Amino acid sequence: EIRDIDRVYAQIEEAHLPSLTQSLWATDTALLQVQIEGITRLPHVEHVIVRDRGAILGHAGRKVSGKVVTRDLPMRYAYSGRSNLLGTLTVVSSLDEIYAGLLDRAFTILVGNALKTFLVAALAFAFFYRQINRHLLTISNYLRGLDMHRRGSVLLLERSPAHPPDELD
Repeated sequence: EIRDIDRVYAQIEEAHLPSLTQSLWATDTALLQVQIEGITRLPHVEHVIVRDRGAILGHAGRKVSGKVVTRDLPMRYAYSGRSNLLGTLTVVSSLDEIYAGLLDRAFTILVGNALKTFLVAALAFAFFYRQINRHLLTISNYLRGLDMHRRGSVLLLERSPAHPPDELD
């Protein structure tokens, strides 16, 4: 979910950004590149760029998803009591996995609810048939075979012997 991406950004900001900033301050581009590539291995992260005044100092991964979230994190280094802006870390995260997961979950819920609804409808139908419809069919068949010119047989419904009398008796 989106909270997962927020957690990854928090992890980048707390754990990775300080070491990236230190590598940038020390102009250790090889270490900076290794750290950037490590960030792209985090969940949902597709593309990471380090920029300084528009110039790309390092990047890893590439943006391939249609739906993304981009976060720019300032890279500040404290030196001589001043905070110096060294560059910007741009992290691009994919929303495609999250949307696919939500779609999968929605489909699962829909199928589950459809099965429950079908089960309830089948039980309701079985109950209705057992309690009412079978007697109506017996009455219908009895009336079809009834001859108005002679006396017919007695209508008997299939009931348990202990059944209390009701409207059909």
